[in-house]
Amino acid sequence: MKELLEKFLSDSMTREEQEAFRALLARDDLREEWAGAIEKIIAEKRFQDAPVADRDAIFQQITSKQPVYPYPRPTLHRYRWWAAAAVFLVLLGAGTLWLRQASRPVTGIAVPQTAYIDVAPGAAKALLTLADGKVIPLDSAGVQTWQQGNTSVHQQGGVLAYAAQNNDESVSFNTLATPRGGTFRVTLPDGSNVWLNAASSLRYPTSFKGRERLVEVQGEAYFEITQNAQQPFKVKINQQTTIVVLGTSFNVNAYANEGTIATTLLTGSIRMRQGNDEVTLQPGQQARTSRTSLETINHIDTAQVLAWKNGLFDFKNATLQEVMRQLSRWYDIEVVYEGAIPTITFDGKMDKHLQLSQIIKIFS
Repeated sequence: MKELLEKFLSDSMTREEQEAFRALLARDDLREEWAGAIEKIIAEKRFQDAPVADRDAIFQQITSKQPVYPYPRPTLHRYRWWAAAAVFLVLLGAGTLWLRQASRPVTGIAVPQTAYIDVAPGAAKALLTLADGKVIPLDSAGVQTWQQGNTSVHQQGGVLAYAAQNNDESVSFNTLATPRGGTFRVTLPDGSNVWLNAASSLRYPTSFKGRERLVEVQGEAYFEITQNAQQPFKVKINQQTTIVVLGTSFNVNAYANEGTIATTLLTGSIRMRQGNDEVTLQPGQQARTSRTSLETINHIDTAQVLAWKNGLFDFKNATLQEVMRQLSRWYDIEVVYEGAIPTITFDGKMDKHLQLSQIIKIFS
């Protein structure tokens, strides 16, 4: 256990060691042993050379405060180290998360110690609206196939796939929309793949005709586009913003309540147009647009941008309000602030498949 903890702190775990680490953490009968291992590492200061510069400060904070329990506190002996282990194990089991406070004192976040109905994390679910207005609910358990003209549509779990034949019939449009707490993937008629985040929608034709492939997106989506130089792929975000693509992979975050539209390029090359302004992105760059500006940002952490697609919350200097907007979309909850909003920011990662009660415990 001590060896695994040291490897965790130095970010040197292999995949097999990570799996063993999580399996051992899940065993309630080993809590005292974990507490002892943590005690030894803290005593030896083995963590002071870890890559994370403020690891020492994190451990000091953990060991100097008692955890907040939503249930009666345990009466085990050596409680001080059990408290440290309990907090630390929650952090490790779900990922790592810590907060940065402003220089002035900040009021803590109050978590009521009362029973409440828990909220499950999001899952694969969406509504598909056909050209004739018919609405088809989709979920992770569904398996179905139907025809739209000469286009075959097949759903297998959380994936919707279109297969169009060459024909001269008029183009019809479908809209795939995820609710809050839902994600879905669609394979478009040209073979391009689109992953939709929660509270997002994609409008697209059942077959691509003419000189371009045009779709419209709201919310957040990740695109992997099939290359076709004779028929460029275009993503329309609003009446002023358009992304022009030949063959590439990129992420678009265009939630209305985020204030800006952020387009991040992973591979290939795209052009971002905002009114009369235009920028060409290279891999690792991000274009941010608002009503009045268009700017390019270099050296973007693409893993952090795609964390939502890979089942993670990944916060980087995120304000409490930014964090809560993500949680509200994923857990389909309304966030209400009483009094002044604490001026704090968070860094760290958490698994998106946790229950809401587990998320609250980590934040408390």
